[in-house]
Amino acid sequence: MKPYSYALFPTLLFLPAASFASTELTTSVAPLTGIEQGKIKAGGGFDLSYGENQKLTLNISPTAEYFVTDRLSLGGTFSLAIPFGTGLSYYSIGPSATFYFWKQERLAASFSESVAYARLSGVGYPPVSTGALISTTKLGVEYFFTPSVSFGPAFQWRHAFTDVGDSLLVPSQNTYSVVGQFSLYF
Repeated sequence: MKPYSYALFPTLLFLPAASFASTELTTSVAPLTGIEQGKIKAGGGFDLSYGENQKLTLNISPTAEYFVTDRLSLGGTFSLAIPFGTGLSYYSIGPSATFYFWKQERLAASFSESVAYARLSGVGYPPVSTGALISTTKLGVEYFFTPSVSFGPAFQWRHAFTDVGDSLLVPSQNTYSVVGQFSLYF
């Protein structure tokens, strides 16, 4: 072996160890959740709910919110509800807020509230159309597959501020459901 090859051999052994050590010192750990100030959350939920007046209802609710602080987001929500067997449907739109009160590694628990104006419509002669104010409260948990994708369940209570009586023309005053939530964070 030539003399310069002996000098090169220890250098080749040291080079991988030196590059690994420098990587360890400069690499920072990325957050495992997308709950950070300045991020945008776009997502929604779907559920089957049971109420006093309209027995079984399918709800689809997309939302968009902006994180004003690391755990608080403000935005808006839209909801489409189809009560089975009534010939009615309603949509609602309004502001929403979500507060993440606990997070650890890839899990986060939240409390959210929205107040929306709902417009109800139905089939018949004459066609039915009326409005109501609806409050929705959710308590949920999200699992973050990546810092920008989460999925999880939430318990939901929806209250309509209207006199229901026996009429099917307004949503049930109180509905309870388990919601499947999906969110993307940008």
